[in-house]
Amino acid sequence: MNTRKNSPSHCQNRQKTRAVAELLKGTVSAEVIARNFNISTGQLLEWKEEFLTQAFSAARQDSPTCPQSNSEDTCTWEQVFQAIGHPTIVLDHSCRITAANKAAASILGIPHHEIPGKFCYHLFHDAFIPPAECPLQKAFSTGRQQDGVMKAETLGKYFLVSCTPLQQKDSSGARVVHIATDITDRIDAEKALKKSEAILHTLTDITGRLQNTNRFEESITTALSKIGSLLGVSRSYIFENHHDANDVLLTSQRYEWAAEGIKPQIDNPDLNDYPYIEGGLERWMTLLEQKEIIAGPVKALPPDEQKILESQLIQSILVIPIHVEDIWWGFIGFDDCHTERSWSVIEIETLRSVAGTLGAAILLQRSMQTLRESEARNRAMLNAIPDMLFVLDRESRFLDYHASGQNDFYISPDSFMGKTISDIFPAPIASHIKRETLHVISSGNSSKIEYQLPVHGKINYYEARIVPLDSSRSLNIIRNITRQKEAGQKLKSINKDLIEAEKTSRRLAAEANKANMAKSEFLANISHEIRTPMNGIIGMTGLLLDSKLDSTQHHYALTIENSAHALMDLINDILDISKIEAGKLELELLDFDLQKLLDDISASLAIQTEQKGLELLFHIEPGTPVQLQGDPGRLGQVLLNIAGNAVKFTRQGEVAVTVTTESEREGEVTLRFNVRDTGIGIPRNKRKTLFDKFTQIDASTTREYGGTGLGLSIAKQLVKLMNGRIGVESTPGKGSLFWFTAVFRIRTREYETRDQCTEILKGVNVLIVDDNRTNREILTVLLRSWDMHTEKAPDGAVALKMLEEHEHSNKPFDIAIIDMQMPGMDGITLGRDIQSGKPDSAPRMIMMSSMTRQDLPETAGKSG
Repeated sequence: MNTRKNSPSHCQNRQKTRAVAELLKGTVSAEVIARNFNISTGQLLEWKEEFLTQAFSAARQDSPTCPQSNSEDTCTWEQVFQAIGHPTIVLDHSCRITAANKAAASILGIPHHEIPGKFCYHLFHDAFIPPAECPLQKAFSTGRQQDGVMKAETLGKYFLVSCTPLQQKDSSGARVVHIATDITDRIDAEKALKKSEAILHTLTDITGRLQNTNRFEESITTALSKIGSLLGVSRSYIFENHHDANDVLLTSQRYEWAAEGIKPQIDNPDLNDYPYIEGGLERWMTLLEQKEIIAGPVKALPPDEQKILESQLIQSILVIPIHVEDIWWGFIGFDDCHTERSWSVIEIETLRSVAGTLGAAILLQRSMQTLRESEARNRAMLNAIPDMLFVLDRESRFLDYHASGQNDFYISPDSFMGKTISDIFPAPIASHIKRETLHVISSGNSSKIEYQLPVHGKINYYEARIVPLDSSRSLNIIRNITRQKEAGQKLKSINKDLIEAEKTSRRLAAEANKANMAKSEFLANISHEIRTPMNGIIGMTGLLLDSKLDSTQHHYALTIENSAHALMDLINDILDISKIEAGKLELELLDFDLQKLLDDISASLAIQTEQKGLELLFHIEPGTPVQLQGDPGRLGQVLLNIAGNAVKFTRQGEVAVTVTTESEREGEVTLRFNVRDTGIGIPRNKRKTLFDKFTQIDASTTREYGGTGLGLSIAKQLVKLMNGRIGVESTPGKGSLFWFTAVFRIRTREYETRDQCTEILKGVNVLIVDDNRTNREILTVLLRSWDMHTEKAPDGAVALKMLEEHEHSNKPFDIAIIDMQMPGMDGITLGRDIQSGKPDSAPRMIMMSSMTRQDLPETAGKSG
């Protein structure tokens, strides 16, 4: 059994080795080490001297291997050397390494046996010479132990080094034991702490600057510049959130600082109104809103985010949210375009403080901006107010005032301050104001008084509204009401004159009305008196025309008859106008057939339309009541006047009269009558006066077409009596549409019954042949209301083709309704062609014509 390792001597050697190793590290004092190992400080130093003697002996042999000792009490060089846990080397005066322990080999990353013979500055430093202020050089030059901090550029580390010269007992070269302690983390922490302190110092300065809201923009830019420079980043910036019209969250860059040589992004349009979600930064939106950060190398971010940031050449980024009143306002960001860096906890937390300060500053800026805007509004409002404002205390002493330059002052308001109301105003006025002011302050109720003062030799009137501010002050609002007073006096004078004028106008109106009544009665009487002899003239002229006259005599007599009828029409119009103005025109209530009434009007206009070559169309919409109660004479008068005008002012084309139901209820129906023509039309500026008395479009119209201008005026009054409305639509050169409505009682509902004839017509096939489209549409609507089948042809050629096609399809036409007057092939020719084909299978033909030739029935009969 080997008991050597457990012997007392061996244990003492281990104790020596550990104690000397701790002492050589240089991190703890000799007194503390001696106390920890329960030995005296002197004994510890003796052990160190013994170790250094052995170390020098070993180092002199240029070998890390220590000589062997047979004594169990000896503390060997090798034991102590390897026991040191820090990188330890022995160097000669040329900085060549003669020995190195395993810890040194580990930190250098070189095998243990390859280290001796290398120079320390090759292994630790970029330069090939020892750096200035090197503790190793000082140890050689002084012969004493030297401590210091070494930056090992090749390793990227910092070391606390202790260089101890070995004891020399002969003339051999000097040696130094170089023990290094890795303090990189501590140095980095100290640097980060210093940087944090610098940032916080800058933050303090920035906070002070940001209090100056008048230079807020400049302060923000300065803050970004200082923080960016301290951090050594390429860019620092601030983005603000906002929403678009669709409430989509966007962000825009508001501020930026860029280091020298770095391209600024403040003018990059892509960074304005940037959408988080559509832009690929939805993750940012989620994290930043939850007060999390975005930090690290860009290559460690998701691919979509990498693509966005790499386009700006960013390699590392730090983004910290800014919250204002706990609402996510935006973010502050830092870019490094040179290196891939990691952000320390100290940096992040310090920059969180920066973000918090910016949020508070933004809130302050907003509040101050709101306050400034409010003050500006109030100032503008006060300046716009013509009133003078005074604040008075309970003794009616002036405390404050506001008065715009547009006031005409009794005394300059500047002289009011500190004085009482009695010092400024005459005693009676001062007493009144003082009494009211004290009452308002005491009661808390507002009051209003008026007074007058001489200003520049003129009496001015004032109104004082007194409002309580608190228990000791009132606000007196003074308004100059001189103009109002003067205007009121003028108004009273004007009102007096108006009353007199009104009395005069009433008297004149009564006289005028009396004269108008007299005029109307006169016209009615004289018209009646004129009509009697006129009827005699017309009657006798008729008898004269029936006698045997030569052509010249017949022409003269006919001229007399036409002139008499024209004069009678004028007399009738004047009589109607007189009755209307006198309020004596009343409507009759008679049973009448609307269809028969329209037939009569059509007959009365037929000759005139035939002479002008016009199509005259009358149509009642199916389902419209025709058995009515009302005044058919007056309805016919309105229709004949409007339709007659349409025929008169239409040179070619058509005049169409249609009747439709506008509304129907409780035995009454409101009918709408439309009279459409293709005539000369009416200019827009003439339509408003068209229904006035004695009004026509212009003088040329009167010369060309004649008339007195009374017809439409009478029509308007008659329509009004029939509880209706009247109007006109027109396009000059294309035609006009006159319309009116009238209310009638419904006599019977015969239009809803179907007699035997209607049943017979059901299902009959009818071909309508007419060159006029309106005629074709009217006939189609009418025949289909009787359940007949209809088809339309615009001319004879098309009609013949359709007849042939239907003959072959076994659905021949039963009836053909044919217009007499058609261009090309007229109705007579078409009838003959139809009969000449297959007379046995030819449809029954009905000829339509507005012509009044006596031979027409016979001619039509011969054509089939």
